[in-house]
Amino acid sequence: MVTVVLNLGGHGETVKPCVSLQPTNTRWNDFGYNYHANVYINFGNGKTPLELQAQVIPIKSYDGKEIVLSNNFDQWLKAELTISSKGWINAETDLVNDEYPRFITLLQGETAYRQLAEIVDDQQLRAEILTKMNDLVFLRHNKHFEPLTELLMQTLQFQLGVMRTGSAFRGIHRGQRYLMGGFKSPQKMDTRSSFSFLCPLRGFQGKPHSLSVDFIDNKLLSDRIHCLVGQNGTGKSRLLREFILAVGNSAASDETVPPFIDNFESTARDDLFKFDGQDYSRVIAISSDAESNFPTAVRSDSRFEYYLINLHRSEIREGGTNISTRLLVDLMRASDLIGQNSRWQIFQKALYGYINISDIYLPLLDDVNHGRAITLDGLKWVSAATLLSIGEQSSLELFGMLDLSREVTFISEGKEISPSSGERMYFRFALNLLSFIDSGYVLVIDEPETHLHPNLVCDFMNLLYDVLTPTNSIALIATHSAYVIREVPTHCAHVYSIDENRIPSEKFVSLKTLGASVESISQAIFADSNVKKFHQRLVRIMGSEGKTIDELIQVYAGLVSPEMLSQVASKLYKDKSAAGAE
Repeated sequence: MVTVVLNLGGHGETVKPCVSLQPTNTRWNDFGYNYHANVYINFGNGKTPLELQAQVIPIKSYDGKEIVLSNNFDQWLKAELTISSKGWINAETDLVNDEYPRFITLLQGETAYRQLAEIVDDQQLRAEILTKMNDLVFLRHNKHFEPLTELLMQTLQFQLGVMRTGSAFRGIHRGQRYLMGGFKSPQKMDTRSSFSFLCPLRGFQGKPHSLSVDFIDNKLLSDRIHCLVGQNGTGKSRLLREFILAVGNSAASDETVPPFIDNFESTARDDLFKFDGQDYSRVIAISSDAESNFPTAVRSDSRFEYYLINLHRSEIREGGTNISTRLLVDLMRASDLIGQNSRWQIFQKALYGYINISDIYLPLLDDVNHGRAITLDGLKWVSAATLLSIGEQSSLELFGMLDLSREVTFISEGKEISPSSGERMYFRFALNLLSFIDSGYVLVIDEPETHLHPNLVCDFMNLLYDVLTPTNSIALIATHSAYVIREVPTHCAHVYSIDENRIPSEKFVSLKTLGASVESISQAIFADSNVKKFHQRLVRIMGSEGKTIDELIQVYAGLVSPEMLSQVASKLYKDKSAAGAE
């Protein structure tokens, strides 16, 4: 078997450590192409070598505008033996080309990149390995050999010979997070662990804000969702913001600079905040506020993994990629499971009753001429249902023709339709959650009920519960919604209030919130019974009109509720009793 040898830390035939690329599955046929290979990383010093699966795409020629690829890695290597008399090829001497790389490597899926990061914790060595391999994800991350890498990904050989598996797609789009920084495997980490957080926020007096999260073992009830609830201005969202900063700085405590790229400043009164709990190295922040105060991103070389998802807008990433379109393709191509179901199956279940999968359309490039494409207002589209139902080769070809710079749309009976603001918000939430969630995350969610109908709030909570347990994750939610609180046990409802001196407090309510009525939750948590209400003003006015209750019923029964008339009757009775006492 012919092998490509890539020396690490030196040059020459006998120098160790090294990386070897060796063809495998040589009789396999991916629509006429075969790029399958094994990667062997020999570290030397008696350390066990690391074996990873990959695909190696040989480049026959490249003139800056067009790229020509070989169709078979094994056959290409055998042809290269005319250069070398050995049974292996030294890439640094036998495959030298100063103009462009002779081959590009793609590790087989996100799992392979994670394995590399777990074993090779030396960032410099990891970068050297990926550089020697001409790893596609690493090259694109560092903007090396552009536009060669983009041209390569547009070729039919790449779409059919490399992208046949969903793992290859996720490797390209998800492998980057394992390339830099001191990656710390979260696979065995369960974030369901009690913690406390103290933070003296500016604008408040006395004692600091506190968040005390405890978990109770119960086979029936899940308590992986904890809610921060209270009236406006009590500091819930700001407390979660400081929580993100605290756990991020803690996870990156051994790094020379803070992990957050925007030099995000704390709004705490001083540095006396305290986090007492396990290290959280993975956080997803989700906001429905266009002006979110959460940190935007972290440095790519930080060990703290953090994503901000703003549901209020569809983002365009660097390079012109529309994030919603790319994530939808990501879900469709994903082959891994969350619990017993694929990400796409959970997505379909989440949307049921709101958005039909058959109405979701992905954008195609302008020059695409394909029988499955439709044209609407001069733009070309293909339905998600079509991509998932046609033959594998046709589907792969169409995936390669998608225009990732445009956003997905919704089309029914040949006309574009517009989901409600709540349905669109929920669609983006499900899309982002199922694309980003993985093992060992803390989700920080700010006011998810914005734009959502109560039924959508219930489905939102159901979706969270469906993914948190199998991914060993938890969620912290700042909310004003009694519908959200109705879906969590009492010990998961953290109620915040401030007194007349702006001194904050965290408390728990005696009401059993899970399954309670919305009215009971509103009165118990939001002190709803003490709020001045418009209908109570009307009760006082109606009770002062000098009419009997029968007369009032005759006049107002068609306009107000029986409960309101009952309150009027009670007022009349009290007024009459008070007058008699006098």
